[in-house]
Amino acid sequence: MANKSLSPEGLFYFLLKSYGSDASMTKNLLIAGLLSLIIVIIVFGLTGCGSHKTYWIAFTAMPEEHEQIHMIKSDGTNHINLSANSKWQFNPVWSPDGTKLVFVNNDENDNSDIYTLDLVSGSRVQLTHGGNNTSPVWSPDNSKLAFVAKIGDFLQVFVMNADGSGEQQLTDTDADNWAPSWLEPTRIVYASNRDGNAEIYIMKLDGSKQINLTNNSALDDSPVCSPDGKIISFRSRRDSNYEIYSMNTDGSNPFNLTRNKADDENPVWSHNGKRIAFVSKRNGSEDIYLMDFNGSKLTRLTSNPAADCWPSWSPDDSEIVYASFRDTNWELFKTNITNGNQAYLTQTPIDEFEPFCAPK
Repeated sequence: MANKSLSPEGLFYFLLKSYGSDASMTKNLLIAGLLSLIIVIIVFGLTGCGSHKTYWIAFTAMPEEHEQIHMIKSDGTNHINLSANSKWQFNPVWSPDGTKLVFVNNDENDNSDIYTLDLVSGSRVQLTHGGNNTSPVWSPDNSKLAFVAKIGDFLQVFVMNADGSGEQQLTDTDADNWAPSWLEPTRIVYASNRDGNAEIYIMKLDGSKQINLTNNSALDDSPVCSPDGKIISFRSRRDSNYEIYSMNTDGSNPFNLTRNKADDENPVWSHNGKRIAFVSKRNGSEDIYLMDFNGSKLTRLTSNPAADCWPSWSPDDSEIVYASFRDTNWELFKTNITNGNQAYLTQTPIDEFEPFCAPK
């Protein structure tokens, strides 16, 4: 059933349940109604108090040993729990137009299903039904979702329309296939170990023309496509440690971007395609680094003994949002990439991680 927790009537209903229905019902209704109005104003930005640089961040929070989807503004205000009473929800991903989130929901039977949440209407829609479905990613035009499902003993890549219709299995191998990334609306890159080790593959949207792009005896995985669809960055162990490589979309010109003895991984492209954020252990613990798309102009963005992970670019590419363990639990931070100024976004006793900045 649709969850209207972000719509005015959904907020009113949720708050009314919270306040009860005893003799003070009239007072409770008034309180619930006022709170609903306030939250709607906050969520939909009707106050006009934010600048053009203030944006929403979706992330995973873990109160009481279960994961939930939360949102917060980039100035640290308006922290909202989107999961209501659900126990396990994680991996929030914004749609390219910024109106929806897709996420994974685990139920009491240990099924992992994919849902969308419409941030305008508050409608929640279950797209898959039963089994193990994870890693949803939007197509560039908002119309489709690629995801991974376990079929028998192996992981396979699927695609479906954004409303859950038209589900199609794209890979069918006696090996795992995972980490899909959209190259364009008609092609998907992904990782597969069908050749005995992890390699980067590409295929058409109907599953045809599955081609090994890397053909290397070392591990190659975690492909991420540049915004213009011309370059694929990925993680590789061909230098005896994890490095970030790039290559053309036909697999030509593989190039080591990081070239360091420490592990470098989790590449994230800026929206303008000029820079890549990544995580490196070259100073002993995980830190966030930046580099140009060709590996030049390396910049260390964070510098502390604790782990800093999950970098995400702000809509205008001026800030990096990430999770840090510097306070003995995961908290969200942001850093200005020009002046290096850092700021807390969350300061709570629970873990908050996997931030994903709204694209607009």
